[in-house]
Amino acid sequence: KGIGPFIDNVFSSLEEDFVYFIAGEGSLKQEIEDLIFMKGIKGVHLLGRVGEDELEALYENADVFIMPNIHVEDDPEGFGIVALEAAYRGVPVIAYNVDGINDAVIEGKTGWLIEPGDTESFIEKVKDPFLGKDAIISASRKFEWNNLVEEYACEINNFLMGDKKKYEKELKQDLQIAASSPIQTAAQDKPINVFSVTMTPISFPFDDAPKNIVYWIAKMVNKVKFYFISCSSRDDLEKYDNMVFIHSPFQQKRHHSMSFMQRIYVSLAMLINLPKIDIFQFFF
Repeated sequence: KGIGPFIDNVFSSLEEDFVYFIAGEGSLKQEIEDLIFMKGIKGVHLLGRVGEDELEALYENADVFIMPNIHVEDDPEGFGIVALEAAYRGVPVIAYNVDGINDAVIEGKTGWLIEPGDTESFIEKVKDPFLGKDAIISASRKFEWNNLVEEYACEINNFLMGDKKKYEKELKQDLQIAASSPIQTAAQDKPINVFSVTMTPISFPFDDAPKNIVYWIAKMVNKVKFYFISCSSRDDLEKYDNMVFIHSPFQQKRHHSMSFMQRIYVSLAMLINLPKIDIFQFFF
């Protein structure tokens, strides 16, 4: 998303010593090739699908990582895990500030978020991102699974244990409601049942942030029973007693947004399970 406009509006305005490598396949490949040919733009290389060794070489030799995504109606961009991959290797990320990408880029530490349409700022940051490799790597550690999962698990445990001090200022009103709710009472008598809706299937190798976080939370917070919808029931997934997988026939592989039938299926599954569910979790 956005590679064509980036080439047309940003890359074409850079000096000739800039080279742009694009890894991966997609439905817009022919459109991008036609744009390059028609405009006579040099220095753009469409590599197609690359292996792990080639990908590592690209990260190793890149000066900046470009994420020029644009907003597409009914197909929002989720958490940009490729932005983390780049930052983890010390490559500064230059991205448009759209949809969920701003959750994956720490402004001024792992990269820069450019407002859509601000071509001049994008050009400026590509030319000189002002960020050092070691500093980027250090800042990116915030997103390591151990750190994220412990943080999420701590938040859930704090809620279940009624840690009112932690939430006194920012969630005072919510806690007053929760203190008298069936959820708090149930926490002392039986496991909490969480109905978790994620956009994509949980399956090895856990290549999507929401899948990773929700699954590992379930592993760590074993007194909570998770009902996973839109998830895989593949045999290579390690399952635990507190996990229930509701497999959907309408889940689209490698597709972030839910189809119409998938939304209907999720809604029906929620209604059917409503009597035994304490918390509904929508993780997008």
